[in-house]
Amino acid sequence: MRPKFSVSGYQSSLLTKLLAELYNDRAADGALKYEYREGTVEEITDQVSGHVSEIGVVYLAKDQMPCFKHIIGHKNLEYVPLDDRGICVYVGKNHPSLSAAP
Repeated sequence: MRPKFSVSGYQSSLLTKLLAELYNDRAADGALKYEYREGTVEEITDQVSGHVSEIGVVYLAKDQMPCFKHIIGHKNLEYVPLDDRGICVYVGKNHPSLSAAP
């Protein structure tokens, strides 16, 4: 049986695209099986603590951190922040906010 690399995360087209690029760059020889599992924070942490996935990717607001750290503490997981970003809202080119004068 081939060894696997499994990632759990939210439903995300960006994460899916990045993992597809990783797969296309590295999976040509077929030595490693790649898996991507989507789920909620609870499902993601369960999959990582249950060794179903090697890593989990989550996006959290700062006010969610105390609860999240409590959850991962009980599951003996480690949280490693990759980036700290503000909230971003995307709107279409015809959205009323784009035509409003400052």
